[in-house]
Order: sequence, then structure tokens, then C-alpha cells
Amino acid sequence: MPDPNISEVPELDSDELTAIRKREAKRAAEKAEQTKRERAEALVRQQELIIKWRAGQYSGCFYDVPAMLRIIGDEVQTSRGVRFPISHAKRGLAFVRKVRESGQAYVRNGHTIHLGPYAIDRIEPDGTVKAGCHVVSWKEIQRIAPAFDSVPVSATAMDTTLEVQS
Repeated sequence: MPDPNISEVPELDSDELTAIRKREAKRAAEKAEQTKRERAEALVRQQELIIKWRAGQYSGCFYDVPAMLRIIGDEVQTSRGVRFPISHAKRGLAFVRKVRESGQAYVRNGHTIHLGPYAIDRIEPDGTVKAGCHVVSWKEIQRIAPAFDSVPVSATAMDTTLEVQS
């Protein structure tokens, strides 16, 4: 005798099952299309913010794209909010170029190269720089390097903490 507290699951015929599967497939396709559309819109918004950030019109940070650089006043700023003097960037760029010319990676080994209070941990032979949580590509460094010469560096920004320290 069947338990009166348990309801029986009605049997589905193949037409009903086919209809259910079609509805579920349609919902899944609509959801996938909505997700695709939302991602595309988010990418457009992010690209717009990146353009504004590079132009100094947006002050937020970006953590889900490769690190970018810009000049604000007499400082270089990363897309993750780090700032350091242009004077340090100019000397750091000269060192990165030497590493590229040598074809040998630089790894911090007791000597420290500073960009402001931040130490460079590694420079790859291709010019990619790693400092803390930042990895900045040579392409990004090249993009901003010509602007270093056009920015006047204030006397207060000219300190010598970039020198290789033992």
C-alpha cells in the first residue's frame, strides 16, 4: 500500500519531456546571450575608463588588466595607485634599457633599485619590470617613456634614492 504522505511523481510522456527540454534550452540560450551582452558592455565601459585614466580624468584603480603608467604632475602613477617621482622613473628607465641591452635578467640580490619607496624585484631581458604586485610590460614602459623628457621635474622631486643601494 502506498504511503499517503508521499505524493507520486506523474509520468511524463515524450512530448511533454521534449517541450520541457526546449523551454530549458531556450532559457539557457537567453541567459547566455544576456551574459555575453553584459560582458561586452562591461568591456566597453572599462575601455572608456582606461582612456579617461590615461588622460588623468579618472582616479580609480584597475586590478584586472595589465599594469598601466601615466604622468600626474611630476610623478608617475600606476593603474593600481602607486606613485613615484619622474626623476626615479627616468633613472629606472636607463637601467631597464641597460638590462635589455645585456640580454640578462636583473634580479634583486642585495642591491636595491628604488622607484620612490618601492623596490624593483626583477627586470626581464625583454624589459618587463616586476616590483611588488606590479608587472609592467616593456611595451607600456615604451609608451610612456617619451613623455618623461617633456615633464619638468621639480627640485623637490630630485632625490637620489633610486641609486643602487648596498
